[in-house]
Amino acid sequence: MEAIRAELNCATSALSLQKMPSGEFVVNVTTNIPRHYIDRMSGYAADVVEQ
Repeated sequence: MEAIRAELNCATSALSLQKMPSGEFVVNVTTNIPRHYIDRMSGYAADVVEQ
């Protein structure tokens, strides 16, 4: 994933798989994202799930 991020000249990358409708992360892979932001990602689950 880091190679793809670098090739596309992106600052960060994230690939997530979430359960629906809960929004719970099954997989969450990131590159170049600081840990304190990664830890906050699950807090946005409700915003991701359309209800």
